[in-house]
Amino acid sequence: MILEESFIRSTQKGGSVGFNFLVNMIDVYEDFLSEITREVVNDDFGNFLTLTQKVRNLSNIVIRPDMFLEKKDTRTIDIIIDFKYKIL
Repeated sequence: MILEESFIRSTQKGGSVGFNFLVNMIDVYEDFLSEITREVVNDDFGNFLTLTQKVRNLSNIVIRPDMFLEKKDTRTIDIIIDFKYKIL
């Protein structure tokens, strides 16, 4: 929409025709950080798998963090990551 210039350019009545849309910034933020983390892990720590938004049962506790880092050889979860987006 921005590249095709089909966004609202004016706040004057009748100046432009357009519409609004909502974006869930929490999802955008978590997806962005997940992708950056995946790239860093794949480039620098090749012995880990990155698993996102996967429900796991750890010691009879069901959790759903944003990302797990799992060792490829042992398939054990070594790092659990949960991203937070807060408006201050």
